[in-house]
Amino acid sequence: MADIVIAYPVALAGTAALLETERERLKERFSESWLDGTAKLLKEELGRIPEEERCSTGIYEALWDRAEQEGCGLRVQLLDIPILQECVEICNELDADPYRLDCAGLIFCENGLRRCEELKRAGCRHAAAVGYTTDERKRLLYYDDVERFLTRN
Repeated sequence: MADIVIAYPVALAGTAALLETERERLKERFSESWLDGTAKLLKEELGRIPEEERCSTGIYEALWDRAEQEGCGLRVQLLDIPILQECVEICNELDADPYRLDCAGLIFCENGLRRCEELKRAGCRHAAAVGYTTDERKRLLYYDDVERFLTRN
């Protein structure tokens, strides 16, 4: 078994793209200054991610693909996946699923808590241990006490 760590918040690039393309629609709900501040924040956070670590698939697909490669199952706490509140707000307003937009820094490792501390010391301030792999083929997501299967799409 390995721990599952995510080094960076999910949905940064996807939310930035939504903010750019849907700005007029978002102005109906959010102030111009909030949108400007959020665009700046997203740009800063994206700037922290090395280009080679960026993934255009969402965290669900990345988890599925990695579990396929490793031939394992997994258990992931959805609420532990790092995501900025601004991404949640924009995605909610536009009825987009932030967990299907983009992700970066998915790591399967021994001692995920130690790896998170190392990542945080290296500047990945949102790094989080979100779950672990299993010998079973089940791929499960948990939201509080609710269990659901992770599917490919």
